[in-house]
Amino acid sequence: MYLFYFDESGSRDPDVGGNGRPEKDHIYVLLAVGIFENNWRKFDREISLLKLELEGWLRREGKGPFDLADCEVKSNWLRNVKERTNKSPFLSGLTDDDRTRLANKFYEQLGPKPKKVIVG
Repeated sequence: MYLFYFDESGSRDPDVGGNGRPEKDHIYVLLAVGIFENNWRKFDREISLLKLELEGWLRREGKGPFDLADCEVKSNWLRNVKERTNKSPFLSGLTDDDRTRLANKFYEQLGPKPKKVIVG
């Protein structure tokens, strides 16, 4: 059995403004990620372990503590400083490198693991 996560962003409203009406977001994205049922724990564990590592660092820096549920990641919060500041104390407390590392961990889970190359 496969498990799927669906997410949507944007507006499906075809009337995107004009004629004196306010402009609307004209982009709509629907995403689905499927994972075989035996693999979801590993997928979740790798992301959660990194979140817990970063949470521990923030706690030691006096910027925490956070529960795992407080460590939610939304792309808008990663990209938009104002949204991040207003809605995610966890992501706001991280460095740019740590936020990049966290985003990369999500992407790593979506594709095959690269083979290790030994040079020499």
